[in-house]
Amino acid sequence: MTILLNQRNSPLDDDRVLCVFHAVQVPTCLFSKLNNYFSQPTKLTVFISAGIVTIEHNNYATEIDAVDLGIVQRNEHSVFLHEPAHKTTLQFDFPSPLEALHFVGTVDLLQHIHALRGPQMDAASCTLEHHMKQTLDYAEMLWELDLWRRSASYYSILETLSYALQELHCDDVHFGAIQKMLGALCDKFECDASFDQIIHVDGQDFHCITPLSVLLAKITALFTHVSSF
Repeated sequence: MTILLNQRNSPLDDDRVLCVFHAVQVPTCLFSKLNNYFSQPTKLTVFISAGIVTIEHNNYATEIDAVDLGIVQRNEHSVFLHEPAHKTTLQFDFPSPLEALHFVGTVDLLQHIHALRGPQMDAASCTLEHHMKQTLDYAEMLWELDLWRRSASYYSILETLSYALQELHCDDVHFGAIQKMLGALCDKFECDASFDQIIHVDGQDFHCITPLSVLLAKITALFTHVSSF
């Protein structure tokens, strides 16, 4: 089954869409380091429509709302997750820079979608600028790691996002022009947002969202955000 992610009115509503990542949880305190307690494989599952990240480690699973997470990519392979509610910070090492980027981008996407779906959407230009910059950074890294090998046409995504971000810095922002640019990207790469990879989780079939599909969904979220002005 093919699912299109860039439906502008309701991005990523399908409850069968997820991402599964495998990483190593790195010890963050002296006791853990001495006992090698955390140096074991960890499975991170991101359920897109629910906005939940599940961390499975040492036969124990923890569910966390993506919106409650602080996430920082420390370097190409390492990602820090901070959960303010429990005052905990976890470090995960991913097997490749692309997987680390994919995980961070997916969580960032869920946080943006959560803001868009709130009862009173925060449409402040500073918030839009934050997500625009975040998406441009993701696009630049994805281009360096993967997209340049696939098609030179993807570079237009970087150019458009860069121009849109510059427009946001203008004294008289033309939101209609930005919306038109983002809409054109959605239309241009619509077919690239479909995917067919299936993964089985707890006896159910789910569809995996690719790094490129995350980028296109982030652009869709920006389109929705800009349309609120």
